[in-house]
This record gives sequence, structure tokens and C-alpha cells, in this order.
Amino acid sequence: MIFACCKNQRIVMKICVLNVMVFLVLTGCLPVNNKTEGENYPETSVGEKKAPADDNLEDEFLEDDLVDQDTLEIPVESEKKIYFKATGNEPFWGLEIADSGIQFTSLVEGFESFSAPFIYPEKAADANVKKYHLETEQGEMHVTVSQQECANTMSGDVSAYMVEVEIKDLNEESFTNFSGCGAYAMDEALESYWVLETIGQIKIDTLAFTRNIPHIKIQVDANTFTGFAGCNNIRGNLFSEVEILRFMDVVSSKKMCGQASVEDQFLEALKGATTYKLSGGNLQLKNPSRVLMQFRKSEE
Repeated sequence: MIFACCKNQRIVMKICVLNVMVFLVLTGCLPVNNKTEGENYPETSVGEKKAPADDNLEDEFLEDDLVDQDTLEIPVESEKKIYFKATGNEPFWGLEIADSGIQFTSLVEGFESFSAPFIYPEKAADANVKKYHLETEQGEMHVTVSQQECANTMSGDVSAYMVEVEIKDLNEESFTNFSGCGAYAMDEALESYWVLETIGQIKIDTLAFTRNIPHIKIQVDANTFTGFAGCNNIRGNLFSEVEILRFMDVVSSKKMCGQASVEDQFLEALKGATTYKLSGGNLQLKNPSRVLMQFRKSEE
């Protein structure tokens, strides 16, 4: 009986030792984490738990951001091309017609600003008169531009165009009228020294000219030009509107030379030009039916 009791005790001890060994094995396989939940998932400002940041991943995002900033192409707003400007006094007002739109401003209460997209005007058949009829959610405006001499009522400066503006709010029945003077702004890209390449379909032989090659030099601000027609120096005034260019009051010296026929063709074509086209450093002078002359931009 004593032997059976001892035998039972040894079995119990073996079982205990076995349990201890199993416990040690299991606890040794578990990952060790010394951080608390709060340290692993810090709270946001509103008390929510957020996942821990991966340092390597965050650095990768920072590098991507820096690359994007270095290579980012910021679009540059193109400068608007103004075709026509007008002003008036008592009350003061201003008008700009540009490729980006038509803008009216004044010091009159209720008519401080009116803008509309650019539209092509209606043209009178028997006179140089253009009319713009504009309607927007803001109101309605009619602009009439007439080619006739106009003097500024304050400065006395004379312009080539008289301008009438009628404008009203949508809630009004009658128009408020403004009158003043205006002028077309010549295309600044015309400001250059232009060497003749062709007259009609005939290409110019530059070697045939010993003194100089036929050319024109355009001064945009002064609305004038100078040049050389083949034998004589020339000069004159310019008339310009949208896509319109005319050479006026052309005068030349009276020197005789062997290129008189070329000079005659040059002057005839120059005086017959009514429109122009700029493309890739080339200037074409045209009339409604054909290209009369072509020039290339050059240094003097």
C-alpha cells in the first residue's frame, strides 16, 4: 500500500513538471512587446487612436513631394491682347476690347463694371462703323465705334474714333449713355525690321541690289514706318485695326537707279495692302484676294 502511494506521487510530480515545461515553451514563442497600447497608437487631437507612422514610408512621401515641387510647371498667364481702348470724361469711364473679353468701367454708381466675352462686331456697309451688342446675366450693353475725328473734352487730344456706349441693368428699362474717344492698339509683334522676300509670286534676287535690300521698318507706338523700296528711301503713316494694316501717306525720295521697275512694284503692292498675317518670323501683306508681299524679320 505504501508502494502504491509513492507511485501516485511520482506520477503527479511528472505531470506538474510536464505542465511547467509546456508553459515555458509557449511563453517563449510569443512576441515580446514592451509598449503599451497608448504608445503604439497615440491619440489624435479628437481622442481617436491612429496607427503608428512608418518612418521609412514617411521619408518616401517627403521625397516624392520635393520632386513634385522641383519639377512642377506653373502655368504662366498669357498677356491679354488689347485691340481697342476708349475713354470719356464727365463722368469718367473706360472701355477695353481684347481677345479675352470686353470690359467697361466707370465712376457712376451702378455702372462701376460690366464685362462680357469677346464678340465680332456688326459692320456698316457704307462707313467705318462697328457695333457690339452684348447681353449677359448682369445686363445689356451696346457699343458703337465710328471712324471720325474725336477730341478729348479735357486734354484736347484728338483720336481717330468716336465711341458711344449704352448700358443698362437687367432690372432697368432705359439705357444710360456714355460718349468719348478711342483708338486701336497696333499689334506689337509688327514692331521690327522686315526684309522683302517676294512680290506676288516673284522671289527677290538680293544679289541684284548693291545699296540695300528692299525693306520696311515699323514703329508701332508712332503708327509710322520707314524703309527702302529698291531705289529710294520711303516713309509714311500706318492705319491699323484688328487684322487690318494699311500704309498711308507714302512718300519717297526721287533718286534714279537701275531697279526702278522693282520699286514701282514694291510701292504699288505696299499701297494696295489692307490686311496682314504674322507667322514664324514672316510677315505677309495681303488684300482680300491674294498675298501681295512677304517679308522676313531681320536685324538692321
